[in-house]
Amino acid sequence: MFRRLILWLSVPLFLLICFNTAHTQAAPVDLQGTSLVAVTLTMEDDLAHFAQTGLPLYTQLQGRDGAYLLTGADAPGLAALQQAGLDARILDADMRGAAYYLAYVMPHRAAPTWVDYGRLLLDDGRQVLLRMTPTAAARLAETGVQLRLLTPDAKPWPPVAAVMPASIDPDPLIQQMMDQVTTQAVYDYDGGLSGEWPVTIGGQPYTILTRNTTSGEPIQKATQYVGEHMDALGLDVEYHVWNASRPPNVIGERLGSVNPDDIYLITAHLDDMPTGPVAPGADDNASGSVAVLLATDILAQYEWGCTLRFAFWTGEEQGLLGSHAYAQRAYNQGENILGVLNLDMIAWNTPNSTPDMDLHATSSIPATLTLAQLFADVVDVYNLDLVPHIIPNGTGASDHASFWDYGYTAILGIEDYSGGDFNPYYHTTQDRLAALDLGYFTDFTKAALGSFAHMTGCLIPGGLGTLNGQVTAANGGAPIPGATVTMTDPMNYTYSATTDDGGSYTRALPAETYEVIATAFGYLPQTVTGVTVYTDTVTTQDFALQTAPNYLVYGKVLEAGTGTPLAAEVTVLDTPLPPVNTNPDTGFYYISLPADTYTLRVTAFGHQLVEREIVADHNQSQLFQLPPLPPILLVDDDDNAPDVRGTYMAALDALGYGYDVWDTGNSDNEPDAATLNQYSAVIWFTGSEFGGAAGPGGSGEAALADFLDHGRCLFISSQDYVYDRGVTPFMQSYLGLASAANDVYQTTVMGSGVYAGLGPYALVYPFSNWSDRLEPDGTAMVAFEGNMGNAALTKLADYHTTFWGFPFEALPAAARPLTLATTLNWCGVPPGPAVVMEMNYAYWMNNGSSGYGHYTLLADATFVDESNRTGTWTYLAGTPQKILLRYDPGLACDAISVGQFVTPQQVRGLRVCRDGSGTAGVWLGNLP
Repeated sequence: MFRRLILWLSVPLFLLICFNTAHTQAAPVDLQGTSLVAVTLTMEDDLAHFAQTGLPLYTQLQGRDGAYLLTGADAPGLAALQQAGLDARILDADMRGAAYYLAYVMPHRAAPTWVDYGRLLLDDGRQVLLRMTPTAAARLAETGVQLRLLTPDAKPWPPVAAVMPASIDPDPLIQQMMDQVTTQAVYDYDGGLSGEWPVTIGGQPYTILTRNTTSGEPIQKATQYVGEHMDALGLDVEYHVWNASRPPNVIGERLGSVNPDDIYLITAHLDDMPTGPVAPGADDNASGSVAVLLATDILAQYEWGCTLRFAFWTGEEQGLLGSHAYAQRAYNQGENILGVLNLDMIAWNTPNSTPDMDLHATSSIPATLTLAQLFADVVDVYNLDLVPHIIPNGTGASDHASFWDYGYTAILGIEDYSGGDFNPYYHTTQDRLAALDLGYFTDFTKAALGSFAHMTGCLIPGGLGTLNGQVTAANGGAPIPGATVTMTDPMNYTYSATTDDGGSYTRALPAETYEVIATAFGYLPQTVTGVTVYTDTVTTQDFALQTAPNYLVYGKVLEAGTGTPLAAEVTVLDTPLPPVNTNPDTGFYYISLPADTYTLRVTAFGHQLVEREIVADHNQSQLFQLPPLPPILLVDDDDNAPDVRGTYMAALDALGYGYDVWDTGNSDNEPDAATLNQYSAVIWFTGSEFGGAAGPGGSGEAALADFLDHGRCLFISSQDYVYDRGVTPFMQSYLGLASAANDVYQTTVMGSGVYAGLGPYALVYPFSNWSDRLEPDGTAMVAFEGNMGNAALTKLADYHTTFWGFPFEALPAAARPLTLATTLNWCGVPPGPAVVMEMNYAYWMNNGSSGYGHYTLLADATFVDESNRTGTWTYLAGTPQKILLRYDPGLACDAISVGQFVTPQQVRGLRVCRDGSGTAGVWLGNLP
């Protein structure tokens, strides 16, 4: 079956900001999907306000008139932007099936006619944003325009923390490294990469006439060439495949001997332009690749405490494709990349002109400015014939921008891009070795190598030594397993080791003098200064720790508001102590703790966990009050493609239901049975997600089965659960599904059974319609009938389940609260406790009879709006009505009772207080 490649979408509003766009007139538009939106960043805290909206950050950009970001937003998202006080403009109303590219016109080049290649969405004076196909993008790249693919995944903010040296001093060892860069070496390497003469690849001579990403054998040979070169130096080589039909990135790694998780990269793109049988690319970008090759030759000779990577990217000319895939993978895997030096076109300088060069950083990642200054300082202190210019809001037209997107510290080193002394042979067959300034090229390479060595800060000039020893108890001499030994050098860089079962530790360290501290639970720390580690020598430092005094921490764990004792578990985090259980009748607990600072975590079934930091320096009482959990767990399985969570939240908020959210995070990271069983109902939605992870996986289904066996309620809204998982035993046993037909494209639905009387509804999908037809077995009933057959099922056993083969978010907005209220009423799920904002209390009444009725609500309380104190409301059959009672914030506490209906009705008493204690103010009644 043909299946789809979808981006993201939902239903937005329209807002305005001041950008130049392809359209000169603003007019209301009928929006059917998630919109691509630009948000201006004018104030220092605008990014923090944006983060509070929960919308994805696609990228941050700097235009001629200021900074802005791009995001995707549906109607609730745009409302959130407006509520946050942010200026925004919709650039593309419907992102379905779209590919977006940022395009950069290079110096001395005329801008092409953008509309010949796609739809011009924005021109900010520094880059333009186009919606176009990859085929059109390839044609545009042929004109000399540099492209950058904009991907719709959420990027991190704030950026990854990185600390660069603020100043440097000349280092004789680094000077020795830089002296190994010679003009002859850069000449030889560049000529080989640009096809001036053959090189040896796979043991055979081969002339690399082009390195274009689409060239087939030539680019394959080029990647093999740099990979074999690094392998011969003893580096670990990875061929990173980012597209099965394109050549891989090639990365060599020198693993750090002290802190291998600290990673630094020096990079260049290997591919070139134009397409065709000959593309020398001597400057763009054999020159940057030569610098990386020489860095491998020279730096591999030395000892490094951190990990060095030497990367050659492919797909750069088509939109930074290779580097983006690598940076995205690194971020998703949590790699601690602390700095990236990207080199692109470092060999052109007009004869007899000032040897200017650019260092492109971004003010959105302050550490990039520090790194750029470090590079400039290297040029200065090592007396290189270059004139560096730091560009604080630099171009995104090279591979460093891929790392900016994921919050990593990265800069671009390039010839005089901003000043205009730019290679006139760029992207032509005349970009050859003979046109390069070899002196400039050599000094640029030296500066890059020296900067890379300084930025890592992990060169081990004196070699490695070893520190070992034993940690024992001063009283009796027993070994202490699990003790932590921390070593700090004069630059405040720390290393650590943990003792084994015999109390022994060992740690490889750079030759240096350290302050060493031993700590262990139950003991006082001990510090020894002036511990010197020598090269190739073992230094021994033992510790005998004194027992710490103990103090008693005791108290009760109660339910917030009611004061009911809870059967809770109290855990002292980051200690070997087992959890302590409270007395379920009194909530009392006690723990004996050695003197120190601790974090106590308190958990109880059906209640929110509470953590508190305490200082155990005296006997003390600690009272914990745990708020009850809300009745509903909302499982977000849409993987933000697009993010439709707001649709469900809006409906639940309108009904006054409290809920927690669990985000599966584009995987089968699903709640377990212990988590699920704390809730009365689970709402599980998948949006437009498909491709293997839509809906609960095997472990998720097992957890849901246990949850339902305890008499709970499950609502699954997913058009791709069956597509991705097939008809599983869980679907058969618990959802009553006999069979399903994928992708039947339901466009209208009418309620049946539990939902009788609802609809018909015309479905409006905030993404592509791939809805299914569901056939019930003998235990389930049809919940909604669609134009293409049964669209949803319900099953009532010892539990309640409803499975919709179309997305809840496709219902009309006005119908969503009613259908959700019907679902939750059928399940018998009470609304509270809910989050109470500004002491407003919502009461929803639902008339379950077949006619009209007049009912009187008597609320014995003081409210700001006295007209709402008592009153009579008319209810339509089956239609929830909302009554808002605004509590007087001037009162410390107030008692509220709800009842005295014409027909006797169960009364739920409420007590509410300004400090948020008391029972939550939401009540749902079914009137007869």
